[in-house]
Amino acid sequence: MSILFINGSPNKNGNTAALAAELLKGHKYETLNLTDYTIGAYGQNLPGDGLDAVIDAMKQADTIVIGSPLYWHNICGSVRNVLDRFYGKVENGSLSGRKLYFVFQGAAPEKWMLEAGEYTMKRFAGLYGMTYGGMATGKNEAAKLKKRFKEEFIMEYAVLNNGVKMPMAGIGTFLLTPDEAEASVISALQNGYRLIDTANAYVNEKAVGRAMKKSGLQREEIFLETKLWPSFYEQPDAVDKTLARLDTLYIDLLLIHQPAGNYIAGYRQMEKAYKEGKVRAIGLSNFNKTQIEEILSICEVRPTVLQTELHPYHQEPELKAFLKENGIVPQAWYPLGHGDKALLEEPLFAELGKKYGKSAPQIILRWHIQSGNIVIPGSKNPDHIKSNFDLFDFALTDDEMAQITALNKNVRYYTSTPEMLKKYAEMVPPVDEQK
Repeated sequence: MSILFINGSPNKNGNTAALAAELLKGHKYETLNLTDYTIGAYGQNLPGDGLDAVIDAMKQADTIVIGSPLYWHNICGSVRNVLDRFYGKVENGSLSGRKLYFVFQGAAPEKWMLEAGEYTMKRFAGLYGMTYGGMATGKNEAAKLKKRFKEEFIMEYAVLNNGVKMPMAGIGTFLLTPDEAEASVISALQNGYRLIDTANAYVNEKAVGRAMKKSGLQREEIFLETKLWPSFYEQPDAVDKTLARLDTLYIDLLLIHQPAGNYIAGYRQMEKAYKEGKVRAIGLSNFNKTQIEEILSICEVRPTVLQTELHPYHQEPELKAFLKENGIVPQAWYPLGHGDKALLEEPLFAELGKKYGKSAPQIILRWHIQSGNIVIPGSKNPDHIKSNFDLFDFALTDDEMAQITALNKNVRYYTSTPEMLKKYAEMVPPVDEQK
């Protein structure tokens, strides 16, 4: 996500910039200093006018933070000129999809001054289609706003090859009972998660559906992912039954769970569901390069995601390069190495955790996200659920990323065999018996 800070202060490194830095601490952002641009007042036509450049920069950003010192009881002139000049030049709603925050700094401002400034900024955001995130006038307010900034707007997304946006972090429900899955999903959604992963074989889809309803969120706010099991691949109503268990009209991402049985028939069924609007994206789970190539050779709808084992001890660089060439996004299960103590206690993670004030799992999950891996760590512990999502207020450096990448040992915790795949094809999960 790109963040743009527009600094209206004539002092590029003054209190306004410092307040913005407090709000955006841990995030990469670009600064645009209005003092570097000639921007006349409304009605003026000055040579070398820079308003178009400012507008272009705003259009390139996902989140915009406007900062202004408080001069003469109001927003400073440079910011005011930008706002005024939008009128009649920029179409209403043309910045839709972006988020706007306001940093308003001044010495002992009165309440009415701050209210007037925020009213103006709210109106500006609304007129041009932006979501207004809030105002900070001091460090304490910046700290509070930072929490909202992280929880509501800083989620990072992968854009799938069909244009669908998928959150980079979510919660998995593997090995969770229905009661555990319901509680975990509710907790996750309350803590800002928007990606939920389940499967026919987990036998907790009904619980996931209940949790989504109980969360109070709108269906379109949640990215729901599930997987078809091999023994259902040839059942023509498998997708409809999955929808019914989840109590939803559509699934955001549907995967073939295992390269077992007649997975070509399963993929065809997913393609049909995609064309009918029952599924927004389709993909694969546990497929290797050869098996993916087989799907690519016969598919009408390209797979968007491969869910596979990925973690610092097993990074699959060749597979990931192949996925990138074919526009397929990797999603990591066992992102924390199946809880391997040796991995979690790597000295490097302790060192980086001390630097960023984060735990080893948080460092690992951040590495995944910056590596382009969508993560779905599972947990039934509310504290762990909360912690596993606290990933968007810091970024590892290129050197730190390289150090973690150097830990690769090509160690897997799960390896399928022909015998296992045969069993998977024959196994029928008791989906109709679940709570």
